[in-house]
Amino acid sequence: MRVSEQSAAESAARRLGGFLESRREQIARRWADAPLFRTVFTVSRDEAVETCRTVVDALAEVAWSGRLEDIAAPGFDAAREQLGRMTPVISLWEGIVAVPLIGTLDGARSQVVMESLLQAMVEQRARYAILDITGVPTVDSLVAQHLMKTVAAARLMGAECMVSGIRPAIAQTIVHLGIDLGPVLTRNSLSDALAYALDRAGVEVAHRAAGVNTR
Repeated sequence: MRVSEQSAAESAARRLGGFLESRREQIARRWADAPLFRTVFTVSRDEAVETCRTVVDALAEVAWSGRLEDIAAPGFDAAREQLGRMTPVISLWEGIVAVPLIGTLDGARSQVVMESLLQAMVEQRARYAILDITGVPTVDSLVAQHLMKTVAAARLMGAECMVSGIRPAIAQTIVHLGIDLGPVLTRNSLSDALAYALDRAGVEVAHRAAGVNTR
């Protein structure tokens, strides 16, 4: 990049940083009220707005640094941390909820996951819950312990809870480390777990042949 182009890019980044700072509250509230945001993330509006403020601040910091294309730039870590702590609980079917986990599952985040799941179970009267770890890069004894605690808490609430997303590499790691998941029910994929829950709930799913008109 030539000096003139680099200077123009840095100037544009600084203008973006100034814009984000000046419109911080407006942007945060609009994000928090977005239909997609409210559908996916199970947090209160005040919590959503506060998290969005933090993300806007982080992006403004990145813009001021002039490193918009550098994922290692200051600010991106804070944005990733905030978004990672917002736990989506998705309703897959009547009485069936799922939590898709992405990234590292530490103690603080596992507590958020447990609280969000239990709250959703109460609100939706869910009898089946699925913890999907397809997006969790590794599973060690600490992660396994967090999963087992969440499963146990769900059971105390009267729901059957299972863990899906057990990929071959994860399965090998669990065996290699000698981790005992005990009575935790596991499935290879989220679709397998949903199929199991539907069957347990007495829901029969029929496949319609291609080209068949049901009218």
